[in-house]
Amino acid sequence: LHAAGADGARLLIVAVDDADKTREIIKTAQKHFPHLHIMTRSVSWNDSYDLIDLGIEDIYRETLDTSLRLGADALAFLGGRKHQAYRSAKTLRKHDERYLRELAEMRHDDKMLISGARERIQALEQRMLLQQQNDGIDRDLGWDATTLIDEFGEDKL
Repeated sequence: LHAAGADGARLLIVAVDDADKTREIIKTAQKHFPHLHIMTRSVSWNDSYDLIDLGIEDIYRETLDTSLRLGADALAFLGGRKHQAYRSAKTLRKHDERYLRELAEMRHDDKMLISGARERIQALEQRMLLQQQNDGIDRDLGWDATTLIDEFGEDKL
């Protein structure tokens, strides 16, 4: 890290495939370069819990972004409005990231963790269903001109 210029850096991004190596790099950086802001990729919820324990705020789970993007694109492909699909993905991400931190505190008590996870899944399902019901009355339905172009042609808009 020293040879790579960590002394003068403001940010360290850790994106290696080995969770143990990731934690090792972070601990070394925290010990020798405490001024560095650390952003890191994680491979699982459990890996993320360990990173939270190390005090890392900026955790990027490697499959979350791809899964959300794929889901939003699939909804749009099947005829959903792109804006609503991406808003749903954004809502899911926001709550998922909050739930990750909340559940990290419960992870050492299996019963509490399972109960907490169930509660959060139910709350998220209710929120997503409410959002789905309100999509038809959304004020910004015009955000996605792609479906209008497909339906009426570009020269008509």
